[in-house]
Amino acid sequence: MGKRKHLVIGCGSAALSAVETIRRSGADDEIKITSAENYPPYSPTALPYLLSGRIGESDLWMRPSDYFQKLGVNFQKGKEAVEVIPERKEVRYRDGTSDKYDTLLIATGASPVKPAIEGLNEVGFVGFRTLDDYRCLVEQLNGKKRAVILGAGLVAMEVAMGLAEKGCRVDVVARSRVLRAYFDVEAEALIKEIFRGEGVNFVAGQRPAAIRRNERGIEVVLSNGDYLAADVVVGATGVKPNVGFLEGSGIKVGTGVLVDKSMRTNVSDVFAAGDVAEGPDFFTGKPGMNAILPSAVEQGKAAGAAMAGKEASYEGWIPMNVFSFFGHVAFSVGLSTIADPRYRVLKEADDNRRQFRKLVLDGDRLVGAMFVNVDLDPGLFLYLIRKRVSIEAHAEALFEHPREISRGLMLRNERREIGLAWG
Repeated sequence: MGKRKHLVIGCGSAALSAVETIRRSGADDEIKITSAENYPPYSPTALPYLLSGRIGESDLWMRPSDYFQKLGVNFQKGKEAVEVIPERKEVRYRDGTSDKYDTLLIATGASPVKPAIEGLNEVGFVGFRTLDDYRCLVEQLNGKKRAVILGAGLVAMEVAMGLAEKGCRVDVVARSRVLRAYFDVEAEALIKEIFRGEGVNFVAGQRPAAIRRNERGIEVVLSNGDYLAADVVVGATGVKPNVGFLEGSGIKVGTGVLVDKSMRTNVSDVFAAGDVAEGPDFFTGKPGMNAILPSAVEQGKAAGAAMAGKEASYEGWIPMNVFSFFGHVAFSVGLSTIADPRYRVLKEADDNRRQFRKLVLDGDRLVGAMFVNVDLDPGLFLYLIRKRVSIEAHAEALFEHPREISRGLMLRNERREIGLAWG
């Protein structure tokens, strides 16, 4: 087989992981990666720290400036894909240009959902997903100090942290619980207490009914008739996969691009990975979305291997969140928020030490864990779940000493697997 042309649209973590895997697997193949943005690859997860002033823009970039040159990869910025034509193996861009491919990876990520609120268009919608979003927010603030954040998910809380550290007065409007996808009410209470101590105010059980400008700035009218004064309003009510350009392509889309365990779509030689992909869940095998960094990296590896003609299988996504805020850390992985009588739960809250710990077990296996301000290695808990390591005899010890016992369980399982491999 001669040289093949691999085209990757998008340049986030999934795309870079795929590119590196392709290059390792097919040293002579041609690889091109395009980005709709006009920047080198950067980490959106670092934007809140840029907002707070903890880091500068030079700290954002995910790879050195000569990365693509050394890898032998053609990287082009400012290339927004607007159409995929599988029968011609072609991608067209908004600037009128196009690319041919032998294999295609769709890694176009996701964009903020724009809530339907009266007056929002007139005031201006500010999301927080890209470097341009960050610059827009800073420009709108321009030394002002009042911010209202719509939403209470991870992005909302990261923005709240960044703005609070910047010295802003922050109001978070939450229709339900804070970080409800990842943390129980006990853990949520600790997180909110810490945020309140940093000057962040929470408006619970309300939704914004209207947003309007007045002589003092912006007024956010709530569903109960109260209002919040602001200089800037940030929308963080969720994201949606960037799949609009696939209309008419024949590539199946649910919420995101539907893929199998090799990250293949229903169309030959077309793959998807990262926040745009709707792949199998680890626990059930059913398709779903899981827009987190570890999943993006693993999906990119699987897609890259398959694109290079190697055997590849993605085991499925596992919910996971590590949230660092104001010197504190909250961690959640797996089925940590699931209420199911089949599962055994160990749980304890220590308000005085601002700690919370929880393990969820299905028989002798760990299926979920949640901790606030407890010393541990998150990757080891993900390992124990993904490897289905038996911990029945060590559950209480793992609960009390998570760092030491999780490491011991991992090492024991690794020795066992090596023994099986050599046996």
